[in-house]
Amino acid sequence: MKHVGDHTCFLIGMPSSGKTTYLVSLANMLIMGEHETLLSLKNCDSLEGMENIQKEIENFNRFQPVGRTLGTAGGWVKIPLLDSQGEKTWLRIPDLSGEVFRDLVKERRLKKNIVSQLRAADMLLFFLNIDTITPSRRIPPGEESAIAIIEKDYEKDVVESGKARSAETDVEKKRQVTQTDVVELLQCVLHLIKNRIKVKFVISAWDSIEKQLAPEDQIPEKCIEKFLPLLFQFLHTNFDRIDGQVWGVSAQGFDFTNQEELEKQILDDIGNHARVITPDGEEIHDLTRLLLLT
Repeated sequence: MKHVGDHTCFLIGMPSSGKTTYLVSLANMLIMGEHETLLSLKNCDSLEGMENIQKEIENFNRFQPVGRTLGTAGGWVKIPLLDSQGEKTWLRIPDLSGEVFRDLVKERRLKKNIVSQLRAADMLLFFLNIDTITPSRRIPPGEESAIAIIEKDYEKDVVESGKARSAETDVEKKRQVTQTDVVELLQCVLHLIKNRIKVKFVISAWDSIEKQLAPEDQIPEKCIEKFLPLLFQFLHTNFDRIDGQVWGVSAQGFDFTNQEELEKQILDDIGNHARVITPDGEEIHDLTRLLLLT
């Protein structure tokens, strides 16, 4: 009888970083079983905890955009997988909203049960959607704020109106994610875990990002170096804490909201569109490859 393992792969990332889209596309690929994958559901039990994403799988198969995991919604998906040797592994993946991780950075709070699950993980998949990361901007020393200028030159009612609009802008900025926030999230995780941890950094929506890269730079790590230099530097100075790799993933293959793209694609088999870019730049179409602990 084969040994049954119980591996935990913890998905982490800020809001709109691509976690749910990957999980939905992965589950769909496994359930359909029409493509060769290193890990499979063949002759195995059914998936558990699929209630949270079943509707999204149905939308995905109709080429409808996958919705975000909102608020504190989410749960564990438990997937029984077989490798090429017939070894069975239970893979447990939390489908947590990005707001959970944004709160960790912004408010320094995280539920105890999530901390326990994080510490028990064998590997992290740290998702990054570069298109949704807002560039950081610092106000140079001596530069006056807009409110300070208004207070000097305008009447009181104009000043109060300006302050109200500024407050609304501040709320919106808190919802935005910057490169600094991403690095801070990683630092928080390292503080909680303590030990060296295997992390696969996953650049999602690779089909969009690769268009912004020269052909010779279409390698995931070079993408991090170009667009997220602060994170790149942090990874290279903390190799003693992070056993890291950088991957690219296009779980959908293209933008489902782009009508022109929809018309160009062959839509008879959604599984053909998923793409995975390995750390050395090789393109494969097996989403389970990211789940291997090697």
